[in-house]
Amino acid sequence: LTLHLESASSEPVGRLIGQPLKGAAVVDATVTGNARELQASGHLQGSGIGHGDNSALTLSTDFFYITLEQIVNTPSVQFILDANAADGSFADAITRDPQAEDPLQNPGGILEISQTARNLSFQRMSGVDVRADMRIPTETLGNFTARIAGTYLNDLKIQEQPGEPIVNALAEGILGEFVRFRGVAEVGWSRGILGANVLVSHLGGFTPLDPTAVDRIDSWTTVNIGGTVERPWNSTVAVGVNNVFDEEPPLDLSLGDVGQPFYNQFFHDPFGATWHVTYTQRF
Repeated sequence: LTLHLESASSEPVGRLIGQPLKGAAVVDATVTGNARELQASGHLQGSGIGHGDNSALTLSTDFFYITLEQIVNTPSVQFILDANAADGSFADAITRDPQAEDPLQNPGGILEISQTARNLSFQRMSGVDVRADMRIPTETLGNFTARIAGTYLNDLKIQEQPGEPIVNALAEGILGEFVRFRGVAEVGWSRGILGANVLVSHLGGFTPLDPTAVDRIDSWTTVNIGGTVERPWNSTVAVGVNNVFDEEPPLDLSLGDVGQPFYNQFFHDPFGATWHVTYTQRF
């Protein structure tokens, strides 16, 4: 198979051969082989042929507004009794016996109250996701990449039980374990068979689930580093260290100071600096 291609721009040709090109192009090529293996040879010429600038900045923004209704929650005994007295709801959760009635101790003759999980709660949140990616190639030093991404939670309103007031959790700091801001920043480098990257991760402070004892958990920032080398037979070896500066997670005493753990298990971990080696074989 022989082909002849004339194009006012060599960018499509550059995409085919994996090179950033610019200028007008004329391509003459020959393709030989079978269904299992193809070989191509050819000649590229034209006016102003050269390496184009494939550095690129990509920005993306996502505004979100999410409403969750009928979230599963377990009502408290007092909520069941109050709701039943107000409008007769939760009648199936209360077992009564007229013979057990006592004007002072048990006027309703209640034998048992079942706290079965039900679709009760309500949440509404809004915020923004932002991301910026940049690619910077160089002829002698290799290719550099940079990434910055973050999520900002602007508003979070919660109603734990029907009939209760809607709480602006972030503003009032009553209901917790919702991080307002989190983000990452990463710089990468590759040249030939080598690659490396540095990743900085930041988790903002937040209100714990029970703010009675502690009303604020501090932010946490960690740094991960890694490197890769391409090996023969289409394989890669990667090494790295997570939390390279061995940053301890923020102290969380919202559950008291007499028992472990003393950190938030949902957002943080106590592992400190840890290293890893990964071998990948592609077939």
